Amino acid sequence: MRALGIDPAMMQNMMRQLQSAFSSGTDDGAISWEPARRQALHIANQSDLGVTTGQRGEFDQAFALATLWLGEATAISDLAVPPRAITRGGWVEATLPVWQELAEPVATSIADALTGALRTQAPEEIAS
Repeated sequence: MRALGIDPAMMQNMMRQLQSAFSSGTDDGAISWEPARRQALHIANQSDLGVTTGQRGEFDQAFALATLWLGEATAISDLAVPPRAITRGGWVEATLPVWQELAEPVATSIADALTGALRTQAPEEIAS
């Protein structure tokens, strides 16, 4: 490994971290999204001040105006549910299932490709 310019201790540490990430999945082998959810909520809620009553009224007026304009200018139908102002944390909670559905095949493919590459290119004592 030294001939390739890679520190064996660093490679072993990276392998431990990868194994930990892969083993944090669910019993059926699916990806555990809880760490991503926690991190996204942490970032979203750092400056999340919420929506005041005054802001909510302003948003409701803006939504009503936008609905009128869109109704006259386009063939877009009215929303099935009324629009609502939500916080960044609320947005994370509301949209995370869609992000999971979009990202899971990509994450699984990357994990499989990385695992395969490490198995074929890493020395036996590091890969195991």
